[in-house]
Amino acid sequence: MTLRAALAPDAASLLVGESDFLRTLREQIARVADTDVNVLVTGETGTGKELVARCLHQLSSRRAGPFVAINCAAIPAALLESEFFGSEKGAYTSATVARAGRLENASGGTLFLDEIGDMPIDLQVKLLRVLEQRSFERIGGARTLPLECRIVAATHVNLRAAIENGSFREDLFYRLDVVPLHVAPLRERRADIAPIYYRARTRAEMLHGMTFELDAAAWCMLQQHDWPGNVRELMNLVERLTILFAGRTVGVEDLQQHLLQARVIARAAPSESQRAPTGRTQTDAGITPLDLSLPAALAELEARLIEQAMAAAGGVVSRAAELLHIPRTTLIAKLQRSRPADNQQ
Repeated sequence: MTLRAALAPDAASLLVGESDFLRTLREQIARVADTDVNVLVTGETGTGKELVARCLHQLSSRRAGPFVAINCAAIPAALLESEFFGSEKGAYTSATVARAGRLENASGGTLFLDEIGDMPIDLQVKLLRVLEQRSFERIGGARTLPLECRIVAATHVNLRAAIENGSFREDLFYRLDVVPLHVAPLRERRADIAPIYYRARTRAEMLHGMTFELDAAAWCMLQQHDWPGNVRELMNLVERLTILFAGRTVGVEDLQQHLLQARVIARAAPSESQRAPTGRTQTDAGITPLDLSLPAALAELEARLIEQAMAAAGGVVSRAAELLHIPRTTLIAKLQRSRPADNQQ
């Protein structure tokens, strides 16, 4: 087992926070967890929808079974059906052996359908049939297999709008939306920022054997940032600062370079609730908003973060992807897209 895997806390313990919203969400999860009803988790990207699904699994009677996740947006449409249903030997040219799909692998546990709003319409029809009949067949197979897993789906897409424009089936929506759980963006539950920050910093320190500090003004900026990337952005930021500022104190200018947007109003001194973790204060934060267009800033920041991650990982793509919390294939695609521009310089 890797150190990262050993340090990975259980999902329930990661739902940290002090906001009224999070307390209500925990209560909702506890009420629905030990049932087999389908759950639809909605919320912006990075809010922790998979975390909610894992909590549902861990608190259910299926906790001893597998938790199987499939990202409907990350797998090409041509491969998604075989990933779902599996295939028998000879079902298609490259099917040289029989292979179980995710529906089969999740037997006795939970199947998490991430980004269900991006599922191709033809596969939506087949999934609806599975949910209605509670059974399925492998591609190229004649044997009917029972559906023996709990279904939890998640999406950042407005599925009602998708129904209106014809990209999502209404009947499938109502099959999945038996119990809806919504995860609010981090900017709407700012009381959770500090607990998430401390949890992420403790974990990063244990994982990397190093840590950093924030000065008072940087702590103020951290709390007032809008977090467009939500919890994922905050956790990624903490791990990045742990690596790049080990043994140092991060100031406003340092932090500003690592945030997607800075919307902090300059103030004479932080309030008691915005005091830096070390207890230090600063009389003049000197914070000004970034004067950049968002698309340009995002592109520049992405390129810089990829460069820093590759450097920190010693050029190992898989490790850099892990630091950035993105799939290895996504990082490879981004690196390949950047090469033409690099070659022209």
